[in-house]
Amino acid sequence: MKILRYGIAITTCMLLTACDETYEGQLNLQQPITLKMKKDADLVIPMGSQAAKIKASSDKVKLKLTVDGKEREVTFKLPKGTKIRSFNDVNIAPEASGQPYALKGSENTDYNDSAPVRTTESCTYQTSERECGYETTPRTCRNEQSCHLTPAGQQCTSVPVCTGGETRYVCRDRTITHYGTQDVEYYITYSTTSRQVNIIDPASQQVVGHFSNTSHDSNKHYTHQSSCYANGGWRP
Repeated sequence: MKILRYGIAITTCMLLTACDETYEGQLNLQQPITLKMKKDADLVIPMGSQAAKIKASSDKVKLKLTVDGKEREVTFKLPKGTKIRSFNDVNIAPEASGQPYALKGSENTDYNDSAPVRTTESCTYQTSERECGYETTPRTCRNEQSCHLTPAGQQCTSVPVCTGGETRYVCRDRTITHYGTQDVEYYITYSTTSRQVNIIDPASQQVVGHFSNTSHDSNKHYTHQSSCYANGGWRP
């Protein structure tokens, strides 16, 4: 069963900017572009394809790549109050970003559900049992001073004082962990998320390059789980 869904992909973080997540992918340029650096001279990125990374924080999007053998980081500022939940929310104009190009993102996810799987899996369960028996308490001793008067004056000696060592009958509740199997039925949802950020020339409104990233994930969904038994065997 294959399901196509477009839009915001569910991630472990509600906001992309809250996680400072880094996405690795490919930067493809149809022509050389020049971007502004924070401290160094302008950076000229040649035409072609190369590995790159995009990282979003609360106030900026950073593009990381290698140019002429040196790792470089280019910053695109976000408009105040912008919340990026996915690449669909990336829409940055040059006047806001501080760069001569605009950024426009997109994201969609393809979901594919497997056929149902019926099998057995290992499991554990716990029981409480009453356990009784004789036990001897630990014996501990300490020395104490014992003093008394004599014709020669007060004399003190060290006298051992001991406690414990008694044997008694006690009962306690003990938790026991048992190992077994359980009957299960489940299906797995496989997802492929494609992300892209276009680099747009504001004068011509032409896309001069883009960054692309693809990630894969899977989630198991149980539709049946029996109790945990010491001996397995399918039970509806």
